[in-house]
Amino acid sequence: MDPDRIWTVVNLLSKSIHSYKHVLPPSIFLTEEVTQEDFDTLCKVTDTFEEFVQFLSSVPWEQDGFIPLKATVDFLHTSLRALERVDVEAREIESSVNIITQLHSISIRQEGGPYPNDLSFAVSHQLLRCSSSLLHSMDQYRSCVRERIQTLVRKRLRPLTVLDLPDELLIQIFSHVRGHLFTIDAFSTFFTGHVRDIQNVRLTCQRFCGASSHLLFNRVSVDLRPESLSQLEEISRHPTIGKGVRSVRLQLLFYHSELSNDLRRFAEVWSLRLAHDMDYLMIAARRPRSLASLYEDLSHADVDPILEKCSSVLEAWEHFAHSGEDLPGSEAFVEALRTAHREYQRLFDIQTRLLEDRGFTQAFAGAIARMPHAKSLVIEDGIASSSQPFYKGINEPNALCRTYLEALSTRSADLYGLGLNFSMDLVLNILAAIPGAGASLRGVKIDIACAGDTALLASSPSTRRHISVLSKQLGSAFIRFGKLQQGSSANTRSGFYQLLLVILDTDSLERINLDLGDIKTEESSPFNIGPVLNRQKRPNLSNLSLRGVAFHATELELFTGSLRPRGYLGNYLESSYFRGVHFHLTGLRLLSGTWMGVLDLLRAKSGNFSSIDGLSGAECEDMSKEEYDRVFTRPVDRFGSSSWKKPSLAEEYVGSHYCNYPNPLRVD
Repeated sequence: MDPDRIWTVVNLLSKSIHSYKHVLPPSIFLTEEVTQEDFDTLCKVTDTFEEFVQFLSSVPWEQDGFIPLKATVDFLHTSLRALERVDVEAREIESSVNIITQLHSISIRQEGGPYPNDLSFAVSHQLLRCSSSLLHSMDQYRSCVRERIQTLVRKRLRPLTVLDLPDELLIQIFSHVRGHLFTIDAFSTFFTGHVRDIQNVRLTCQRFCGASSHLLFNRVSVDLRPESLSQLEEISRHPTIGKGVRSVRLQLLFYHSELSNDLRRFAEVWSLRLAHDMDYLMIAARRPRSLASLYEDLSHADVDPILEKCSSVLEAWEHFAHSGEDLPGSEAFVEALRTAHREYQRLFDIQTRLLEDRGFTQAFAGAIARMPHAKSLVIEDGIASSSQPFYKGINEPNALCRTYLEALSTRSADLYGLGLNFSMDLVLNILAAIPGAGASLRGVKIDIACAGDTALLASSPSTRRHISVLSKQLGSAFIRFGKLQQGSSANTRSGFYQLLLVILDTDSLERINLDLGDIKTEESSPFNIGPVLNRQKRPNLSNLSLRGVAFHATELELFTGSLRPRGYLGNYLESSYFRGVHFHLTGLRLLSGTWMGVLDLLRAKSGNFSSIDGLSGAECEDMSKEEYDRVFTRPVDRFGSSSWKKPSLAEEYVGSHYCNYPNPLRVD
């Protein structure tokens, strides 16, 4: 029999089955009246279909009678295209009947079994068997046709090499070389393989370079130096490397004006940094394993001479910082300090000029817009790293001073008692510039130890408007501030509140993380976060982490009312099961209402992995320590630390939906 005639028959039978499949669902799911005539017709078509499928399963496709040896390549390709049209029909039958069999399974569970005269149950399973067998026969025919095509064209082909593969396959191959892209959250992704492998691949040839360059960087870190900004722009303009970047990190490292203007203050901070490194080395020297892992090129015999030389340098620097005079015999150490200070002033002037106008923000936003997959922005305190360990320059004073020439983070500046030299205007202007450059983000993370003046948001409607445009497509928002500027004005606090409002002013957020545990208002109470969370409904939220904030119970009730309910969403055969919002609440204060009611609200919408710790306000103020620990503290393990495996009574009540735990705060 001619294969084309075979597939024509199959196509006609498939269309007939499609016309009558509406009679197959169980009676409780029927949406229209079914006549006995329609059902009889479907049974006859199904029997014919089964007979034909059984015939197809016995056909020896590899014999010449079914696929002629003299068939041309064009003829065989035409046969494959005709088969694909039939394949679509067959797979639609299989998909539809599979759903119907699931409906029958549900009906059996609800009613205790099928009705004795409900033949649709048997017909559904008959069609499912037939469609599966048909697809298998079609795969056999397709395989034979392709093998015949290869036989015909092989004589005309030269020997194939890896360079004959299309770019799509080369890209997939090199993605396996780079390793699996592991995603922790919207802001943390990394490859399991080593970047050196991709660097070697790029050196092989132009094809390999073009197909692998996008795997070179998945994250780019930028700091506040012209050369770092130039590197970001170079990556973003590369035709392939920029396409692989998924996240951009801006590290807030500043050269401090107080150090640039005061040589003695400069000497004091340099003394503190050297003393810190010396202490760290002494602690590591007491533990052989720590010394070997942290200072691979040092032995125990090297430590004492290094510390002795560093002590001489430290004494000279501390003497100059306190008196402004050179210590006799240590002039070289102080002169090296003066040389380093002049270099520090030069670096400070370069950074100041870079940040004075909007050039940095516009260039930064433009670079993000040129990288199509860069959907995550992290603005954080950077980690200062020197070009070499401090002890490498111990024999050369100038080299030792250059070790500490890197810029400081806001956390380090606060640690050394320096005034806050950082204005939040930079962060706000960057966020406002990104939509104007044509970029959109799915995740924004702001993690700053010491926040600067946020008054710009309180006084600039245009900045708020631009950041609000950026927030409309956000899926993840992470905001953590260590503390606001000391003695900050009411305008500054209002600006900070406006920052939270505009970033969270979208219903697209899936993850919200607010860590404000170290920020206090004038009344030394936590920020009331209720109005911020209730600015929008949160139908897509799946994870909420809060630390160090306050709210009213009525605000939380309004907030949880906008969350999705646990359970199936939409049609149970078409939608996934939503497992609730994972709440991670630490250091929260309840301003009004009761924690008993709050736990009830959380339980109604909580996932199975919620955590609660350090609550205060309401009933907590009247509870004894023993009673508080019984409800909110996790049991300790045999080592005396809280066990993550065993939740507290409050966590057990909120997160366990398969056991009927009582509310630990409810008094019967």
